[in-house]
Amino acid sequence: ARLEFDFGGRRWILSPSSGPPLDYGVGYEEIGGVGANLLVSMEPGAGYTGVFFHQKYGRNLHIVGEGLTR
Repeated sequence: ARLEFDFGGRRWILSPSSGPPLDYGVGYEEIGGVGANLLVSMEPGAGYTGVFFHQKYGRNLHIVGEGLTR
């Protein structure tokens, strides 16, 4: 498993792996008053699971895990 954190002004660009296509769950939630985009791999141990907090005026935070199991 691998975890990645980024705190800054850049946009969240997440490229799927070059392996076989995986199923993802995608959603949006407000957490602590900040909008958050969610991405969840439906196959344990494969693909990405992440959350991206976007602030219109300020810094963005994304936390992404790859190859996570449930």
